[in-house]
Amino acid sequence: LEMARAPEATLCGRMLAAATAAGLTPLDVQTTLVNFVVAGYQSTTFLIGTGILNLLDPANAAQRALLRARPELMSAAVNEMLRHDAPAQVVDRVVAADTTLGGVDLPRGTHVTLVIGSANRDETVFADPDAFEIERPDARSAIPFGAGIHHCIGAPLVGIVGPTAIGRLLAAFPDMAVDGLVQWQTDPYLRAPANVPLVIG
Repeated sequence: LEMARAPEATLCGRMLAAATAAGLTPLDVQTTLVNFVVAGYQSTTFLIGTGILNLLDPANAAQRALLRARPELMSAAVNEMLRHDAPAQVVDRVVAADTTLGGVDLPRGTHVTLVIGSANRDETVFADPDAFEIERPDARSAIPFGAGIHHCIGAPLVGIVGPTAIGRLLAAFPDMAVDGLVQWQTDPYLRAPANVPLVIG
């Protein structure tokens, strides 16, 4: 309703006006807005869900205790959460120019699927890559949001909201624990719980 009355006063209206002036279509703007929602909101909620689950895993009790004792490690913990269980696990791309990668010729136009989740656990890059370690010195070298021109536009929001939300959850519910079977969403491109039964007191 607001956009119908004064489109220039809304984010959507401003994007539409700028994009139209640049030669893009309203459908292009709609696609971009959907990307904003997915990249910003979903990436953040997925991180919170998987991050809390990793902290509540009994195998990671020492990491949770460390974070409680040293809350200044929250940003480092979030970096490790993103490396260990990135919200986006798989992305599809089209090869822009003939290239060779890992000894395989990839002609221009070839469709490729990149498994970010695997790259973030590359044993040639990360020591003990399957371990969840919030003081991991190289966690920031992971690529949970892709890279280059395809770097996720929601990454800054995740970096702001994630540490705050997870920190507040841990502070408000210090005794929370998983209480039942975690249900995971079924999209193979994304990693997030759909339902986490918790006891919080």
